Amino acid sequence: MKWAAVRKRLWRGLATVLLLLILLVVSGIVYQTIASAQDRETYAPQGRLIPVSGPAMHLYCIGEGSPTVILESGVGGNTLLWSYIQPDIAQTTRVCAYDRSGYGWSEASSNERTTPNMAEELHNLLTQAGIEPPYILAGHSFGGLVVRTFAGLYPDEVVGLVFIDAAHPNQFSPERCIPDCFPADAVSLVDTFYAMLPTMARTGVVRLLVPTGSLPLPFFSVPADFPNRNALIAQFSTNNHSDTVLAEWNAFPQSAEVVNEIGSMGDLPIRLITALNTYHEQPLPGQDAEETTRVWTALQNDLLRLSTDSTQQVIEEAAHFSLLLNADHATSVIETIEELVQELR
Repeated sequence: MKWAAVRKRLWRGLATVLLLLILLVVSGIVYQTIASAQDRETYAPQGRLIPVSGPAMHLYCIGEGSPTVILESGVGGNTLLWSYIQPDIAQTTRVCAYDRSGYGWSEASSNERTTPNMAEELHNLLTQAGIEPPYILAGHSFGGLVVRTFAGLYPDEVVGLVFIDAAHPNQFSPERCIPDCFPADAVSLVDTFYAMLPTMARTGVVRLLVPTGSLPLPFFSVPADFPNRNALIAQFSTNNHSDTVLAEWNAFPQSAEVVNEIGSMGDLPIRLITALNTYHEQPLPGQDAEETTRVWTALQNDLLRLSTDSTQQVIEEAAHFSLLLNADHATSVIETIEELVQELR
């Protein structure tokens, strides 16, 4: 009899816990749905929504002059991340930021999230908007692979590239550590986290944690004084954002293969900006910051070989995202882009 009573209590306890979990999940879904609807009403697009083979994409251009600078974000990035950089460049030439499909104000696309598809979508967007070449493409992080793909597909339209702590196609590939790559166990942790993102977004977990800055890459702590901070946090919290992050991550090997096939950029002017403080500020789990920084430095140095006209600026105190989010560090990006504009005029 005693065992039967204990078992009955256990089942009741489990049922109570299960019911609470269900209520929590349902509450999270309702919270996410209502908050997302409110955000859409609160935060209007900065630029224009332009249909591109179906889904509309958000493009924001300011300034006048040629060549036009196109700003390409990393995984999870959008137009708002360029809030320090874009207005300053607009004093020198026309500069356009845009949201890749699934990010910011752009609608999600059914196309696979590979760099050739992204480059084609960008090209169609610029064509539809009447933004004519020549272009200087500036890519941050994963955006570096996108702009390399664009330059490979449309070489007659690109007159220069700027790599802002840009990704290397081999950085996650144990089979192709040329010249180096991140440890497989660290990459596995990223796999696990990204796989959880869509569920975390739909249950409101991402929305709760983004403002705290406690989530790992591609999220980050947005400074309190950063322009449009609330709108940026709202965009990071959408279901489409997390779905797209996972889709781009899953397609990274295909994108890397395409970029490796494109290879050298000949004598195309390339300017690199490399941050060295990233892994001291946010170490990879279980990894030594000095060793990870050594790997990143080797990868960045290898990008110099892409062109016979390439230079590199190393900023020891900057981190991967501070190049966009810290006004002082962003100044280095602005100056590099503006100097290249003047060189090419």
